[in-house]
Amino acid sequence: MLEKVIEDPIANFPTEFFEEELRLVHRQLRMKGRILELVFEDSKKRLLLIEVKANPLKRRDVGQAHAS
Repeated sequence: MLEKVIEDPIANFPTEFFEEELRLVHRQLRMKGRILELVFEDSKKRLLLIEVKANPLKRRDVGQAHAS
């Protein structure tokens, strides 16, 4: 399964997944050599970073969204 198949509904209907009003800020954001699939902002201007995986997580995946 492609990650985009999972990513699209989350990007288009975030309230259905997180039960909170979120605004999509970025898709496929490149930052310091990494890609963040989805970046949302909540009502308090906090960012929510979403890393989509189509397969089971591996240990190396845990720090993927960490911007060092």
